[in-house]
Amino acid sequence: MMIAMKKAFFLLAGMVGALAMAACEEQGGFERNGNFTVPALTDENTIQFTVDADRSRHFVFVLHGGKIAVDWGDGTVTKDINPDRGEPEQSFFHHTYAAGGEYRIKILSDELTFINVIFEAENTHLELAVGNCPVLETAWLGGFIRNTSLDMGNCPALEYLTFFGCTELESVSLEGCTSLDRLDTGNNPMLTELY
Repeated sequence: MMIAMKKAFFLLAGMVGALAMAACEEQGGFERNGNFTVPALTDENTIQFTVDADRSRHFVFVLHGGKIAVDWGDGTVTKDINPDRGEPEQSFFHHTYAAGGEYRIKILSDELTFINVIFEAENTHLELAVGNCPVLETAWLGGFIRNTSLDMGNCPALEYLTFFGCTELESVSLEGCTSLDRLDTGNNPMLTELY
């Protein structure tokens, strides 16, 4: 009961934040501190996910950490340093696609400490891949409908992991998550293995 209430709270808080951010301009109505060169975004230094912009064109998620870069997969890159330094809405990264289709989003993970992927419409998050996240402490991930497995093993600082609504997810690897203290799951009907 408590876990369900917490999930509902975080989902509601994320949706309220997303609606508030949608009313602001693309940069969130504030100046981002993106004065750094983004390295090549590879499988090793990113969290990547595919989204379906035919179902929803607007996507929002919350990121904390040092240097944060998001390649939205359509030629747009959003950068910030310590986005959680000021107003809470600075942590919200959002983007609206001009056209439908599938897009592969890449988030630089070298200095990422927190990620909350908020889904605004059902079946919009398709697939997730997690590279090396050396300082990631908290991850709230939901709604990835193509993943049958998920490897979180490259996240040695991960303390809190929540994943839910991953309808095809069968297994999650937590090898290498030596700091994991809390794991919440829900509505993953095919999940049979945590290792």
